[in-house]
Amino acid sequence: MVDIEKEDLGSMNEKSSEILSGMELNVKLDRKKVEVKLNLGWMSMMIIQTPNRLSCGFFYINK
Repeated sequence: MVDIEKEDLGSMNEKSSEILSGMELNVKLDRKKVEVKLNLGWMSMMIIQTPNRLSCGFFYINK
């Protein structure tokens, strides 16, 4: 699990952690945008939130 603290919101910050083997979670923060990307190896999910919009996408990875 990635912990995000309030003081991280002041400047651009990126955290990444490996949940299980082959799974990865990335979180990017700045004042205008929050971006969360979860990579499961066979599928990737991205959520982007801006003040006016929330976007979500799922991408399947064919190997």
